[in-house]
Amino acid sequence: MDPQPPAAPGTAVAATPADPNDLVTVLGAQPRGGRRVVEAIRERPALFLAPVAIGLILGLLAGLVRSPTYTAESRLAIARVSVATQALPGFAAGVQDLAVTYSRLATADDVTREAARLLNTQPQDVRGHITGSPIPKSPLFRLEATGSSADEAIATANATGQALRTYVSELNADNPDSERIYGAFLLAARDRVEAQRAVRAAEAAAVRRPNARSLQRLVNAQSRAAGAALRADSLRDQYSASIAGTGSASILQVVNPASSARSDRGDAIQRLAVLGLLFGLLIGLMLVVLWPSAEPQGYTPLHARRS
Repeated sequence: MDPQPPAAPGTAVAATPADPNDLVTVLGAQPRGGRRVVEAIRERPALFLAPVAIGLILGLLAGLVRSPTYTAESRLAIARVSVATQALPGFAAGVQDLAVTYSRLATADDVTREAARLLNTQPQDVRGHITGSPIPKSPLFRLEATGSSADEAIATANATGQALRTYVSELNADNPDSERIYGAFLLAARDRVEAQRAVRAAEAAAVRRPNARSLQRLVNAQSRAAGAALRADSLRDQYSASIAGTGSASILQVVNPASSARSDRGDAIQRLAVLGLLFGLLIGLMLVVLWPSAEPQGYTPLHARRS
């Protein structure tokens, strides 16, 4: 290109048209990333929409073909739900802690074994289909059971609730300290009888020979008898307290037994349809962006233009 003479002062300079082969012009004319994707979709809408439609259809079909899972719920309460029990000091905090504990016992070995016996199945089948969770700020907790049918889920929830009640009753009725305390009480009662017998013998000796030695023996026998009586009475109270807790062994009450079950078919269809739609969108975007364009684009080097 021949150099042009400088323009005279005060003379308007004509605008030079941009060279379409200039690198700056080519790069400036290239659309940005977002515009390139939008233009690619506009140029090939069928290539973009076909994977989207296929993914959506496949997701819907997968949700329809999939076997639904049914969930049944049974609710149990700690102690009796009444004004008298809830008015007791510390009742609210205590039963909430018990609700957490008992809800976790739903998958205990003894509970699942008893539930499996009631359902005529295997314990592992029950353990894998039952969950327990407390209801916040209440003496209630729920047992949720899943199954391939509504009847199976309902039966599993009710059988597990019954097995849990039995297990808790046996757990509360069996106090290992009671037997130990009762054995100690029998020994203390025998010692008290022997001490009372020694007191009567010392009294008789003091009557026959009223001297300082016989009186001292009587005082010692009475002291031992008082100690034996005190120990026996203390053990008797401990034994009474240990068996008092077993009087309310059946502290679990079924509030709402499972009577119906809900299916997850609708949620599964919706979830799989969304996944198929997203997968189709991704495939469609990749196809329209990576599909080769019919128009040549790019910068032509100077040596190529001169050849």
